[in-house]
Amino acid sequence: MAIRCWRRSSVWPMPTRRAVTFREASRLPIPSCPQLKTTSRPTPLDPCTPAFLPLFRFGHSFCTFRYSYSPDDVASIGHCAATVLPADSEFGPQFHILKSHIEDCSALLSLRGVENATSFAQAVAFCEGIDIDESKQKEANEKFFVTLADRLKECREDNQYYNIARSADAFSRVLPNDQELFCVLSKHLHRHLNMLEPHEFLRTARGFSQQLLRMRV
Repeated sequence: MAIRCWRRSSVWPMPTRRAVTFREASRLPIPSCPQLKTTSRPTPLDPCTPAFLPLFRFGHSFCTFRYSYSPDDVASIGHCAATVLPADSEFGPQFHILKSHIEDCSALLSLRGVENATSFAQAVAFCEGIDIDESKQKEANEKFFVTLADRLKECREDNQYYNIARSADAFSRVLPNDQELFCVLSKHLHRHLNMLEPHEFLRTARGFSQQLLRMRV
């Protein structure tokens, strides 16, 4: 039986790869995608967009299974939703339910949960569509901040990193006379001083300066 030996030249040559230049790439045809051919782009506040359908479903399921969600998750959801949704008659009742749940379970909040809750409460200080007038909502919002401040004082020895600048800015607008609270914020600031960005230094300085000015008034 004869064994045929393949020579090196009989091996099928491998194609050489060459980098495509920018001019050649610009001449390539763009694949058509019918999903991208939209005449109008929906705005972020449009409730008909599919991105906000889970928020409606969350509102209905949250009323039924409210204690299945941790207060940190609820504070994070409220903070993210308050940045894009208005607290009008359509979303105001849902925001009010979220704040009530955070206040009831405030003993389980972490430092990041307190940070998200303060930003959430600052964004939705007044909610429409509920049977509470504006003055009572203002008092309830101040009480909510007092609850968050008490939780922050309890976590004074916690080493978790959070956005101290955002919390200081929010607390300086509502509770400027709470000296113990800002002492705790100063302690956390010194603890995580090497992790702050330049804009966080400016925001923290603004929060502490506003606290001093409003305390003197």
